[in-house]
Amino acid sequence: RVNSYLLNSKRNSLAIGKSTLDIKSAENCKGFSETVRQLPVIEEYKFWNWFAGVLDGDGNFDIRKNTDGKRVLKQIRIKLHNRDVRILTRIQNYLHIGRIITDKNKPYSIFVVSTKKEMEHIISKVNGLIRLKLPSFIDACKYCNINYIEATYKIGLYDPYFSGLIDTDGSIVFNYAGNRIECNLEFQYN
Repeated sequence: RVNSYLLNSKRNSLAIGKSTLDIKSAENCKGFSETVRQLPVIEEYKFWNWFAGVLDGDGNFDIRKNTDGKRVLKQIRIKLHNRDVRILTRIQNYLHIGRIITDKNKPYSIFVVSTKKEMEHIISKVNGLIRLKLPSFIDACKYCNINYIEATYKIGLYDPYFSGLIDTDGSIVFNYAGNRIECNLEFQYN
């Protein structure tokens, strides 16, 4: 039996209780051992895969040349129409970083992360998940001294990445003439 002691997470300094961890007892051919392993809750996996889809859809790794002519990462941005501002607030509430900029004269809002530490955190979490914004993402990895990990291009069943992509660049509509539900994604070939 496992007591519900609170543990401190080294990764993000949050208290972890029994409700946030799935604790399992290891089993072998002789029965259960006394070894207890902590399995992370799937929510973090879901968020980062979904977030990678959002970044690939309407995200931007803003790489510019500084005064020395060296390419640097200035910001990570996600620009969405104001009707989708809930997506940006969900991201900000989960990450506890960044800011949302809204111009009253324009119909869109932008989520912006601009400190090096926060950008490094995001890049390390979505490394291996970005599939479309590769040139700027690879440059962002170089800027942060993070080894780029190529994503697998086969998107698995129920992968949250796909829903993030649909949330930004897609739509789900009912085709009355064909009596079917259609999922549409718009891509621009460069």
